[in-house]
Amino acid sequence: MARLIIVLVLILCIGVNIIQTKNALNEEDTHKIEDILPHYAGADHLDSFDQTLFLGGQTRAKIFRGLSDEKRKEVFSDVYKLVDTNGDGQISKDELTEWMFQALLTVDKEDAVNSMDPIDENKDKMVSWFEYHDHVYGYAMGEEMEENQAEYTKHIKRSKRSFDLADSDGDGFLTPNEFHMFHNPRLYKQMEKVVILDSLEDFDTNKDGGIEVVEFIGDFLLKDDEEELPEWVIEEKRLFETEHDLDGNGKLEGSEIFELESQEKSFREQAEREVDHLIVMADTDKDDLISLDEALQSEALFMGRDHATHFHQNPNIVVNKNIEL
Repeated sequence: MARLIIVLVLILCIGVNIIQTKNALNEEDTHKIEDILPHYAGADHLDSFDQTLFLGGQTRAKIFRGLSDEKRKEVFSDVYKLVDTNGDGQISKDELTEWMFQALLTVDKEDAVNSMDPIDENKDKMVSWFEYHDHVYGYAMGEEMEENQAEYTKHIKRSKRSFDLADSDGDGFLTPNEFHMFHNPRLYKQMEKVVILDSLEDFDTNKDGGIEVVEFIGDFLLKDDEEELPEWVIEEKRLFETEHDLDGNGKLEGSEIFELESQEKSFREQAEREVDHLIVMADTDKDDLISLDEALQSEALFMGRDHATHFHQNPNIVVNKNIEL
């Protein structure tokens, strides 16, 4: 069944609240969260992930790790200058957070492009609806299709709706940028309509055009005695009323639903956590800034001590902040 759902992959905020995770994430998302949990497990924090983000994404990191030590330090200094947007020779928390946030978007886009490749049957760097439909749903035939007809119909309808909205120029094909919107609609305001419709179809049980707190949390709230409710249910009810229901009308509607589902906030929160980790580890003089010397002294944290030798070394690598995939 996992193939029936549009894959929304990688780097989901582990700090996302329990209900948002329960309601918003599909099976593929859950597996991805489990895959990256060790990155947040205290002493088991994976420095390689920080390195990938600091270098600006998986593509850059892969090339970087194939360079000689001398060339790596040279390229690293170039990256440092890109992060230091005001050119004062220090990286501030705000500068590093914005860089890491953009890197998270790049990593997510890289994953979308990677998943696009097997779907693009004619290798024209675009995906048609026919190619997508054939790749995801084409295998289902006969008895399996008959037994799950309603489920197939639901997911095909949703996929087509999302595909059409992501197809900005209406030519029937998704470019890599458009495919990323289709792949992860919760990152794009342009995709707000389908995010809202999908959520309403899933949780608006009384079909009034909004998601009430009982629909949002579920049967846990049907108990009469609030003291018997699990603490997380009480907390989610509080968040619903104080943070998510912005107009206070007792239900989530329109942009309130999209803001809850949007991944931009979770990406920014994750970037902040990565930066906090880097500053704690690398800021030796405790001024909340990371100098180039401090970064170079924390070589294992930012660059890794060992580099892969099976990639071809490229002495002419140019770091481009505005990589287009």
